[in-house]
Amino acid sequence: MIDRKKVKEYFNGKSQLGPLVLMLVGFLTLAFVVGIFLLIGGLVWFLVNKFGADLSGEAEVDAAKQYEIKQAEARAMAKLNVIDEQVQNVEPVVVSGRGFQPGYVEGMIMRNSSMASVFKNLFEKKQKKDEYDDPIYLARIGSDGKYRSSLISTSVFMFGEKQLFVYFSNVDLTTGIVYSEGVHEFFYADINGLTFLQNKEKVFNYKKKRYEGILFESVKLFSSGCSYTATLSTDLDKSIIDKEFAGMRTLIRERKG
Repeated sequence: MIDRKKVKEYFNGKSQLGPLVLMLVGFLTLAFVVGIFLLIGGLVWFLVNKFGADLSGEAEVDAAKQYEIKQAEARAMAKLNVIDEQVQNVEPVVVSGRGFQPGYVEGMIMRNSSMASVFKNLFEKKQKKDEYDDPIYLARIGSDGKYRSSLISTSVFMFGEKQLFVYFSNVDLTTGIVYSEGVHEFFYADINGLTFLQNKEKVFNYKKKRYEGILFESVKLFSSGCSYTATLSTDLDKSIIDKEFAGMRTLIRERKG
């Protein structure tokens, strides 16, 4: 089972109540030697919780990601209503990258009301912090140099005799909630082109206190009347496009020919 609480703590940080209480006790007893040690201990505890590399958390995030990818593969078959025999031309391609934060829709009744924020605050105070399912995009670079995000998008490409089947989903790893999913079906004869893009972005590494270049990739498929883009996040300076999509490129070229 996936420990969602540990996944959430990896991105949000652990509860700081303990360190803050310890620092408060240390401050109140500062006149004594023990108070100084308590204050320093609480401060160290606070910083470790906030910036420390949590190896068990990284492992749990990776396990959650692999679990959600497997779930996406299973849902792809059901959503596309296909069986194994229909998609055996080429091994399916499954890619995953950073997800996207769903938009927020205000309540229709309170949308233009000056009291909206007041009611919203009153409602939120009735909930505990751990009860929130708000899909906020959070990310960090781990102790192993890997970029991890709380929201992930997964694309499953499956290849039939005449059609390319695509399933996509956007999932929050901290809760396991699928916030969006859908399918595309492209006839090979209608595919007009493929675009493979690579873009290195600056991401701040809190552990090393510096910016690092993280490679993000995307695959865009064009056809008559519509297009589809799959995003991928990769390790630093390692591209997976050529490896994962070689068979797909060859098959589309053959079918188009």
